[in-house]
Amino acid sequence: MRILNRLGQGYLIRRATPLPLVGSPGPDLLDSADWVVRKDSAGAGFHMLPFAGPSRSLRVEGGSVVLGDARAVGAGPGTWKLEPVGKGTPYLRILDAADAARGLGVVDSAASTTPDLAVVLGMFGRDDPAAMWRIDEECVPDARSIHLRYPSEPDTALFYNEIYPHRAPPGTFFCTSGFGTDSGDLGPCGYGGIQHRPDGSQLAIFSVWHRMATAETPVANALATTVGMNPAAHGTAFSGEGAGSSIRLRLPWRVGSGEPVRFVVTAEALRADTILSAYVARGDEPWISLGAILRAATGGRLMKDLYAFIEDFARTGNVTGVAASARSPYRARSGVFANPWVITSPGSRMLQPLHEARVTVYSPHPLENLSAEAEAEGASFGVLLATGTSRMAQPSPVGVSFADSATERRPLPDLAGVPYP
Repeated sequence: MRILNRLGQGYLIRRATPLPLVGSPGPDLLDSADWVVRKDSAGAGFHMLPFAGPSRSLRVEGGSVVLGDARAVGAGPGTWKLEPVGKGTPYLRILDAADAARGLGVVDSAASTTPDLAVVLGMFGRDDPAAMWRIDEECVPDARSIHLRYPSEPDTALFYNEIYPHRAPPGTFFCTSGFGTDSGDLGPCGYGGIQHRPDGSQLAIFSVWHRMATAETPVANALATTVGMNPAAHGTAFSGEGAGSSIRLRLPWRVGSGEPVRFVVTAEALRADTILSAYVARGDEPWISLGAILRAATGGRLMKDLYAFIEDFARTGNVTGVAASARSPYRARSGVFANPWVITSPGSRMLQPLHEARVTVYSPHPLENLSAEAEAEGASFGVLLATGTSRMAQPSPVGVSFADSATERRPLPDLAGVPYP
């Protein structure tokens, strides 16, 4: 379940398992943690224990909340108090004695016989104004995706980008080379990058959408069709968020090695259509062609609206039988996107550095455990993105722009073996 306090902060809970609290209600409770509730063996009360450090606990006893490790939250015993929630209910709110707007949760004062249900969050009317917490929805399945948007011309013929993977548990997608943001546009939309599949395999992937009339229906004469493919790759149709054609190639890539994966997408007008081609390389190794996809009825338009992102496609946040600490929304995924370049004038073969990137997310999503910071790994301009981290960045990285003020020092990418448009 997802819970919201009246300040609009969102947290996730589960019964009889660790309780993943992303962020902190009121004070910073042990820098965010997975919490589990246990009944005191002596029957004196209940303990709310961090999953990773059970010696640091909150104890509910004698009408007050006692902090097992006062240093962790900067407060001592007696700082918190219990207050009834309405009349005729067994529920008590845990409130900051100095500020009743800051609460921790709700305690079942009826002492349930089930040891793991001592803390009940929102077991009352969701619109009850006396409630500090309310149950909202089932737990979200995935970590929030985090994007970089690059300023670009509407007729981009080549897009080069690099990814330095830092953390990539199964179900991670590093999109290095997205283009187009609306699959209903006349122009082409698609993406390229690398994936760590749930089965442990690693891929390079290149996909192009059909032009979509609706979310499920493509325009019949504006399809994306694979017209050439690496013999070692395989092609497939995709659907679920629009539809189109995809080329996938097994490509073992390394995490935390300081070695980038380089990716190029090119676009070339062919009368009223557009051919899009993708190439990938590990570190300084030679370029590998994934193949080419023709997107029909574009009017010869090239790429626009360039972007990159990190995605959790494992989506195990509400899957039964998966330990709380292993659920994908709470597994960190991170990497540095670096050294982006474009060609904006077809036929000029003149590479131009992209000098700015802005952090965006799709909304709505209850999780905010994201971060973004400048990171010059392997180049003079890069941005380290992370999602699924153990704490929220303060302030939020969403909307922040990163700029490269020294593009003249950037290493020019080696595109030997990549046919320029």
